[in-house]
Amino acid sequence: MKKQLIPFYLFLLLANTAFSQWTYENIKNLKQDVVINYSVTYDQKLTDKQKASSSYLREIVVILDQKHVLERSMGNGRSLGNFSLLNYDQEKIYRCYESSGYKKGISYDFKEPLIDGVLQKGEEKNIAGIPCEKYISLLKGKPVDVYTTKKIGLRYIKNYNVPGFVMQYKAYSKYLGSYTVKATKVQFLNLPKNTYSLDEYSIVSHKDYLKSIKESKQRKKELLEKSLGKKSPSFYARTIDNKKISTKKLLDKDILVLNFWFSTCPPCKAEIPKLNALKEQYKDSENVQFVAIGLDDKNTIEKFLETHPLTYDIVDEGRWLASKFDITSYPTNIIIDKTGTIQFFEIGYKSSIKSMMTNKIDELLDQ
Repeated sequence: MKKQLIPFYLFLLLANTAFSQWTYENIKNLKQDVVINYSVTYDQKLTDKQKASSSYLREIVVILDQKHVLERSMGNGRSLGNFSLLNYDQEKIYRCYESSGYKKGISYDFKEPLIDGVLQKGEEKNIAGIPCEKYISLLKGKPVDVYTTKKIGLRYIKNYNVPGFVMQYKAYSKYLGSYTVKATKVQFLNLPKNTYSLDEYSIVSHKDYLKSIKESKQRKKELLEKSLGKKSPSFYARTIDNKKISTKKLLDKDILVLNFWFSTCPPCKAEIPKLNALKEQYKDSENVQFVAIGLDDKNTIEKFLETHPLTYDIVDEGRWLASKFDITSYPTNIIIDKTGTIQFFEIGYKSSIKSMMTNKIDELLDQ
């Protein structure tokens, strides 16, 4: 497996047990996999817009055996390929996700938790049939209840400095506010041996990940400095509808808006509605042309368009065109003015891409 969120955070505490820092003696009694379903209840009443956001959680599922804890959060836009895996033998946490059909993971060392808790003796209760102890902690300066159990045998406590396996706790979302996560169902099953496998994932350490992000930002900066305000490469192409696209003919009178994408790129898919809305906004203008340069072949693109309509003129097998602009990250959006000068060059998905491009197009139309 190669060493290569995302971040949501899991922190573990060194436990005072003779058996292990991270487990309890009764872990030896765990002969089956355990599946725990957690409900998510928000403190405030959420609007429809909030419920439709990518921050919204419906449920959390945790799967574990003697050496692993695997957590998946269920909600809007959350892929089953995105999860966190705690490996107790390695004392590592792996944040795993899928991007553009490529499975990646970032490894972190186990760390001490951030929020202390105080045991509340005599306030034990059963949660999903499991006896739990109560602790009082602080979240955003307010006291909150945290319930954990040592019956499961692993130490899994999110960011709370308490012993045991957490069965109920408070968490916080900047957009949705605080919410309660509580175990509602515990099952003992025999799951496939590859349940906790990362064989399909390319793993990078957190240190190397941060280094790659820094290098990527530097490459983007260099590309922008090289491209913005410079003459665009000229090219001739045909769309999948057999329409001729020629920069020499277009740029005498038109502003050219380019989008570089490919069909298995999640952020490319995410911005399609914004691109369609942008083109619709200028449907009455004869001086703005919209062209999407797809990397896929014609058949793949046509099949993709059946479920993800893109109203730009579309050029297939456009990797050669991407190389002309030195593009290696997707999606990338470019705006070229009537003189053939690149006036806008944005790499990666931006939720504000429509307004950003609208401002630039209007500015160029007014010149």
